[in-house]
Amino acid sequence: MIKCMKKIYFLLLGLFLMSSIPFFANTFSATGVIMDDGGKKTTDKATTIVLKGRFIKQPERSLPLAAPVDAVFVENEGIYLNASSSLPDVTVNVLKDGCVIYESFVDLPADVEVLVPVVCSGSGTYVLRLTNPQDGFLEGEFIR
Repeated sequence: MIKCMKKIYFLLLGLFLMSSIPFFANTFSATGVIMDDGGKKTTDKATTIVLKGRFIKQPERSLPLAAPVDAVFVENEGIYLNASSSLPDVTVNVLKDGCVIYESFVDLPADVEVLVPVVCSGSGTYVLRLTNPQDGFLEGEFIR
């Protein structure tokens, strides 16, 4: 009798976990780093931006899946963004000394490099901030 109850318990547990997979697939967090050319800077004018934060599509129900967003600032070109999964309705802000100096709205398709044509004037520390309507938030600093 106890063996039968254990089998039923594990069967129900397995069914519950399998039915929860769609929830896992719709929830993710993002932390990412990019280096030009597969991990190596190809020019002295490229600056790696380390992004930290979370992008959440639905309320969290379990452990989030990683979804890195890569970013690199290239002098006189702008910031290149690349997401491993599609991120629609992303607000891109660049701040200097706490003030927004650039703002745009973009859709980040999966595995497509998107150029944000921001030109940072003057040397200093800048902040790249990415947000979405679902309270997703990524932020990283870079020095020009």
